[in-house]
Order: sequence, then structure tokens, then C-alpha cells
Amino acid sequence: DRFSKIGSQPERSDSDINQTIEITTDYLGTRLGKKINLSTQIDGEAIAKHNRQLISWVLENMIKNAADALDGEGEISVRKEDQGNLVQIWIKDNGKGIPTADQRKIFHPGFTTKNRGWGLGLSLAKRIIEEYHGGKVALLESSPQNGTTLLELGTEEQKQKYIKKTLHGEIIWCQGYSEPNAGSDLASLQTKAELIDGKWIINGQKIWTRS
Repeated sequence: DRFSKIGSQPERSDSDINQTIEITTDYLGTRLGKKINLSTQIDGEAIAKHNRQLISWVLENMIKNAADALDGEGEISVRKEDQGNLVQIWIKDNGKGIPTADQRKIFHPGFTTKNRGWGLGLSLAKRIIEEYHGGKVALLESSPQNGTTLLELGTEEQKQKYIKKTLHGEIIWCQGYSEPNAGSDLASLQTKAELIDGKWIINGQKIWTRS
């Protein structure tokens, strides 16, 4: 019944999205495996205009993808809060992460790194959120040590200043890092941007020494 709604304009109603999240996570919590812990943190208003069946399917798909990355053991967290009139949901795991070369492809139809499946889950999830609900799906962070985060926030001040504009493509920003007691990494960092086929390609190098 959920897939029958894809391709047609689904009905959305003002209903309890907190309950939609809770029902979905409660259902999956006992089906992911004994060594996978699924936790939820739900804050903010409960009523939001959405299609319950489709949002539940999106959550289920993303949580199952997170579980696949854990290889049978690990942590998955689902967090929901409101930013003005927006409902924001973060799904995070501490699994193996997504290789850098694949991160721009994960929402492309047919892309998969699994031995089974058609690679359509995340592309359908993106369509449900962006075309049918006017929202945005983004991969904000992924690394082998920290797993994958679909929206990870900093301080409350940073949330208000950056998140909404970043999700809507109004601002583009980068972040530099430095190791403690090691000076500035940026001192020996070089980057170059080239416009290729209408897209900016950025390459660079960083030189460091150690004793």
C-alpha cells in the first residue's frame, strides 16, 4: 500500500508525527538484532502535516541501512526536534561509515554497495521527503570511526545560524581542524578550485612533519 502512493500525490494530514516515529522505532527495535541498540529522543510539537505511511517507510529504510552498516552490533539513534515551522529528524549510527567516493552517490537511483537489493531505497526516501513533503534529506557526516549522520548539530547558537540556511542551500561553508599542541594545519594547506562541466572541483594538499 505504501508503494502504491509513489508516483501519485499522496494525502498529507495534520497528525502526530511523534507517534509516527515512535510506532516505527518500536516496531524495528525488536527486529534489528539483540546487539543493536536503537534509541530515540523526541522533542517539540507533535502535530505536523505528513503522510504517515510514507514517513514511516522512510524512517524504516534509513534505520535498516544504518543497521546494515553495523554488522550486527552497535548503536543507532533517532532524534526529532522542531526549528521554527520545520520538523528535523537526525538518524545516526556508529558503524563503518560511507566511503568518501560514494557519499555523493547514495541518493542516486540504482546505487548500492550491497550484494542484494536494487539500490532504490534512499532515492525513494529522498523523493518522498523532498517532492511530497517539501523537505530536504542530507548526509552531513560519515567516517569509518564515527559512522554516518543524517544531520548532526552543534551548539544552539550554531543551529539557529547555520542549519536551516545550509539545508536550503543558502550558504556553503567548510571547517578546518588543528591538532592540540601541533600548530595550525591551515598554515601548509593548499587548495585549488576548477570549474569543470559546470561544477566546481576542489583539490588540495596538506604537508605536515612529525618528530
